[in-house]
Amino acid sequence: MSEVRGYSLYARMQHVLMALVVLGTLGLGAFMADIEPLSRRFQAFGWHKSLGLLVLALWIVRVLWRLRARVPALPTAMPGWQQRAAQVSHVLLYGLMLVVPVSGWLYHSSTNLPLRWFGLFRVPALMDANPGLKDTLKDLHGILAWTLLALIILHIGAALKHHFLDRDDVFRRMFRSIS
Repeated sequence: MSEVRGYSLYARMQHVLMALVVLGTLGLGAFMADIEPLSRRFQAFGWHKSLGLLVLALWIVRVLWRLRARVPALPTAMPGWQQRAAQVSHVLLYGLMLVVPVSGWLYHSSTNLPLRWFGLFRVPALMDANPGLKDTLKDLHGILAWTLLALIILHIGAALKHHFLDRDDVFRRMFRSIS
């Protein structure tokens, strides 16, 4: 088999869509509690929850694609510790893109309030209402979300480092078409 030098158009579009939805969900989550008037705040909470469930759906599609796709290898000149760091950070990114929305869904489920996906249909609760667990789940969801944001910033920083400082192929391969 020949070496894979870039990502398919599908992979690149999937990456951009996932990034936009995740960052939009995180951004909305960070500021929605301060939105006025109250009716707009409730709308923002609904959008945040719906986007979180969309992240979960996109995650499933992404993981199924990733399990069968051939992706470019890291440059052989890259130090071993950087290769391991890249592998660990990708595993953590995938893990957090799963557990952040699930923790939010659990948090919402603990309230016994209905959840509707973009107002289209009701989403089942993952557990029975549990007011005693609500605050813990809220805190956990917030910690995981901030951790995901920190890892995304690290991911972007590493990509830019490879492009501008190392001048290797790591960043460019994301934009190189393999058709």
